[in-house]
Amino acid sequence: MQLSQEKQHMLATMKHDYDINVKLDKKADQHTDKMSAELSAFFVAHSADDHIDSGILTKAPNAADINRLKKLAEQLPRTSEINAKKRKMAFLTMGVSDMEMYVQSLLGLLMLPFAIDSYKLFDSTLNDEFKDEYQRQAMDTGIKSTLPDSKVQELSHASFDNKTPSQAYWTSFDKTLASLSIEISKAIQQGVSAKQWAIITGGM
Repeated sequence: MQLSQEKQHMLATMKHDYDINVKLDKKADQHTDKMSAELSAFFVAHSADDHIDSGILTKAPNAADINRLKKLAEQLPRTSEINAKKRKMAFLTMGVSDMEMYVQSLLGLLMLPFAIDSYKLFDSTLNDEFKDEYQRQAMDTGIKSTLPDSKVQELSHASFDNKTPSQAYWTSFDKTLASLSIEISKAIQQGVSAKQWAIITGGM
């Protein structure tokens, strides 16, 4: 391949990566406001003397809390992604124990719609990128045969260290959720003002 063609390909790749980030940012914006508002409403409802009740993490969620989880679960987009369904059920199950587990399940259900949208974007992008790269190299080497979609998916998934892209993605999602839950628990234990929390999360 000529140097000019390599440069064109590099620039096209950079633009493609930028476009993906823009799409991801837009999806995040669609979900951020709702997530912030739900968290703010929850912590304001569990505040005493304008501060989040520091003992909240040792309490059991009440009927209103559980009802909130059920309503959030009902609003989740329908998807064939089995991992998302598993997490939905796990989050609902977590919510019936103590409040710390409830907070984790609340966060999980709030983040799950964005995770589903992100996963679909990454999965389609991965396949498209592999297909485009195969076609580009096939032109350079004179290969005229095309790959079926099933083969494209098999080969594009080979770079995940014996994990499917689905496993790799949802493992990352679980780690992010766990880290966020820890940070929120710390904030509660430090006695954050309910009004401060509302401002921080952007919900009020």
